[in-house]
Formats: sequence, C-alpha cells, structure tokens
Amino acid sequence: MSTKMRPPVQVVSYKPSTMDLRYAPESKSGQSSRDSSNNKPTHKNNGIKKKRVDPIMESKKTLEKLKHDVKQFSLKGFTMEERRNLERQRAMKLGAKPKKRDFVNYKELMVQKKKAKREWEEKQLTEPEPALAAKMSKKDSSKPPTTVFWTSKLKTKTFGQVGNYKNGVLRLSKLDIKACKRS
Repeated sequence: MSTKMRPPVQVVSYKPSTMDLRYAPESKSGQSSRDSSNNKPTHKNNGIKKKRVDPIMESKKTLEKLKHDVKQFSLKGFTMEERRNLERQRAMKLGAKPKKRDFVNYKELMVQKKKAKREWEEKQLTEPEPALAAKMSKKDSSKPPTTVFWTSKLKTKTFGQVGNYKNGVLRLSKLDIKACKRS
C-alpha cells in the first residue's frame, strides 16, 4: 500500500474588507484602518469567497423585521386578553389549529338554530333576493314552450337488442325476461 502525503493544514483567518464599512474597525481618530500611504484598501482574499447578498432579499427581510417590531410595540397598548387573542390569530395565520368551539347544550343549540331559521324565513318573506325576483319575473312572461328541433329515431330503436347496457353489463328487466320466455 502506498500512502500519500497530505499537504499541511493551512490556517486561514478572515479579515473583513476595509471597503465594507460595516466591518471596518475605526481608529480613535475616526479614520478607518486603511493604509494612509496608498489610499488603497489593504485586503487579501486568502482564497475565501465572499457571500453575495441580494439587496432585494435583504430589504424584504429588513421590512419583515420592522413589521414585526411595530406589531410588538403596538401590543403594549392592549390589555392582556387582547394580546392573547392577537397572538392566537397570529399563530393560526402561521398554521396552528384554531381553538375548539365552546360547548353548547344540544337542546339550547336546537333552539338557537330554530330561531335563526325563523329569522331567515321572515327576512326572505319581506325581502326576496334580487336574483330570485328577476327569475320569477322571467317565468311569468308568456313564452311559447320550446319544442325539440330534432330527435334521433335511433334512440328509440332497439335493433333486436333485449335489455339495456349499463357500465358494460347487460341489464334485463322482468318484462324483458318474460318476453324472452314467451318467444
């Protein structure tokens, strides 16, 4: 067996680019750590690729964070019960199961349903829906009944067939069986 010699491990330390002002350490005089003699940034890549940041995605994330912060700040103005309700709504929006309905006695539920049905019927009697009113007025107009323009005689002919085919199966009625026995 031949063993291959591996190259020695190289230690790499990351130093942020001086062009990037977010990471550039500032000196006490307020200047960034640039080489003052060249006015060029001193940065070495050291083989590390910098991750590109999409400005649109970053702005969306920033907006979402701001939106969340505003909601959290606005919650301070509510009572604890209102905060809980808003948190429940937010959780349901994110996919949580909604709270179960409160228990209602069956007899009371039936009374409520009957009452709601009576109110609905009274409303329908006093105010018919405009769509139904339009349909009713159309039916009242005297139109001659429509006649069939063309009928197929093939539908009525049996071509000597006994029974009807349904889903690929021949169905025979009692009358068909009696007719076959007679002949």
